[in-house]
Amino acid sequence: MDIDLIRTLTGVTAADDAAKDYLRKWPVGEKRRADVRRPRDYKSLKRWMGFARLLFESGVQDANGQAFKSEKAAHNYLKLLAGHATPVVSRSTGEVRWVADSIDYDTLEEGEFQEVWKRAIQGVIEELLPSITEAELEREILKFCGLWSANA
Repeated sequence: MDIDLIRTLTGVTAADDAAKDYLRKWPVGEKRRADVRRPRDYKSLKRWMGFARLLFESGVQDANGQAFKSEKAAHNYLKLLAGHATPVVSRSTGEVRWVADSIDYDTLEEGEFQEVWKRAIQGVIEELLPSITEAELEREILKFCGLWSANA
């Protein structure tokens, strides 16, 4: 069972009603083992999908000079640029192809996702948009996603 917890100054406590209910049923003194991970932030996923949509809708061309055929193609390209992929080797030719890995909530915790994000941003700057800075690209993505705040 997954429950959400919050770290406080005095320890750990339930983050919501479901977690409170679970903890009430947990017998005092009984040991449990937990797989603790930082949950993904919805804004991070929204920003990623907006990044892919921005690349697609703006007509940015990939390293081969081709505009992305779909938002999904841009999404997968970002994962490949970030090195978030698995090599698949052809038995007959030995050719290596890369298959983009998933970035879903169950696959990556927030910290891991942030590393993929940084590599994707860097990859786009190096491969597709060398005339833009990281800060400029981040700002454009946030504006496109409706997440930009001039105070941020």
